[in-house]
Amino acid sequence: MNLFIHDADVKLVVDEDLDTNILIFVSESNHLSIQVCIYLEDDPLLNEPYLEYNNQGNAQYGGIKKITLHSSSVEIIFVESNLFMRIYSNIIIYTKLPIGRELVEFLINCLFLSNLIIYGNDFDLSNVVKQTSTRERL
Repeated sequence: MNLFIHDADVKLVVDEDLDTNILIFVSESNHLSIQVCIYLEDDPLLNEPYLEYNNQGNAQYGGIKKITLHSSSVEIIFVESNLFMRIYSNIIIYTKLPIGRELVEFLINCLFLSNLIIYGNDFDLSNVVKQTSTRERL
């Protein structure tokens, strides 16, 4: 089953007080955030991206198989054994603006998700970014 978010604004947050980077997709009726601590934790689960849909009751660590970037959408695909909220195999976010270099940079170098990113056939390859940042142990 797919979860759809339409007409989303994109917010990029660097929270230095919490040592956390957050990508938030906000639509008129809901939001999805992807959060990552900038340091590596001893518990491997805490090093996975934390996804939250509208509230903490609809959240989980990890389970992402891949993230496909298209010209104006982002598709998050989950592994079968770890579906989002136990029912969604995909989250598809349609953004108000095209997916650009700033968002790709944030996904790659602030959320450290380069190993999960795939580019769709309609994605503008001039917006591809190489990973230059890594997380360190606290």
